[in-house]
Amino acid sequence: MASLNGKVAIVTGASGGIGKGIAHKLAEEGAIVVVNGRRRATGEAVVQSIREGGGRADYIGGDILSGEAMRALAEQTIQRFGQIDILVASAGGQVAGEASDASRLDPEARLFRNLDPAVVAERVSAATLGKLNPAHAVVNHMLERGGGNILFITSEGGRVATKGQTVASLSAGGLIMMAKVLAKELAASKIRVNTIAVTLVEDTLSWDVFMRGDADRRSMYAKIQKKAPLGLAKPGDIAELAAFLVSDKAAYITGATVSPTGGLTYS
Repeated sequence: MASLNGKVAIVTGASGGIGKGIAHKLAEEGAIVVVNGRRRATGEAVVQSIREGGGRADYIGGDILSGEAMRALAEQTIQRFGQIDILVASAGGQVAGEASDASRLDPEARLFRNLDPAVVAERVSAATLGKLNPAHAVVNHMLERGGGNILFITSEGGRVATKGQTVASLSAGGLIMMAKVLAKELAASKIRVNTIAVTLVEDTLSWDVFMRGDADRRSMYAKIQKKAPLGLAKPGDIAELAAFLVSDKAAYITGATVSPTGGLTYS
């Protein structure tokens, strides 16, 4: 029996990369999946793919940086499906600004001494809002229902210090601790809150940006691959963990941060 039969799950950032992999896996496990993203065409393509595989899914757009849009996402989900059992806040990696253009791949340009603190603060704020808005939009509904699951996808840079990751360390580190606070606040209401912290994941937008770089950059990330004894994860690997954490198989896990990094980090 599929582990998520009867559950309704919202996945932000589900139109590609890790979010897309998670959306497919939750549908495979029996959940009705609401695919959220800003681009309707790519989001609906994911929905179509899920349906062709026998799953149930629908697309509801909305910008994670808008609290109003996220409240509308929650309200429309409830109107269509009657409930929200799971939120996976996957969107926001590019918002953090760690890999959104070629200049930020320059190791020197990303060192703290070469950064504008105001720009760092702006990117950290945007990355944080992208996680807080969807969580805030669903939490009261989950409290009324007496249970639910919130899962954040963030960067391992919030747990392990890495040169050039000022933005990731601030945004992801704060999110990881906030998730633990939220888990404490909501545990009595049977709402579990957990976090997955990832490093470089193949077949994602960040991976594509890095691999489009020059030979030196590609060589640098080849070295990262070699440092991971189990290899770098793909979206499907992260999705397997996500599906477990939001299922009843993980009923006693809350406030946890899990790092599926293939042995690249041990935090």
